[in-house]
Amino acid sequence: MDGKQVNRTKSRAYKIAVMSGVTGIHYGFLGMPRKALAHGLFWTVAPVVSIFVFVFAGMLDSPMGG
Repeated sequence: MDGKQVNRTKSRAYKIAVMSGVTGIHYGFLGMPRKALAHGLFWTVAPVVSIFVFVFAGMLDSPMGG
């Protein structure tokens, strides 16, 4: 972290617990906006790219030769 103290409150702990997951939004609550953005972009871009790749690969492997 960047040296700032994080206030520990029940409300803040609840928000972090609820929002922490694959999105990385909890890093925003912890004062790390770059890390939050990186996680957010990864978890929105990676699934879209992987779906596109699997669909495209499936089209190439189809019996119709598509």
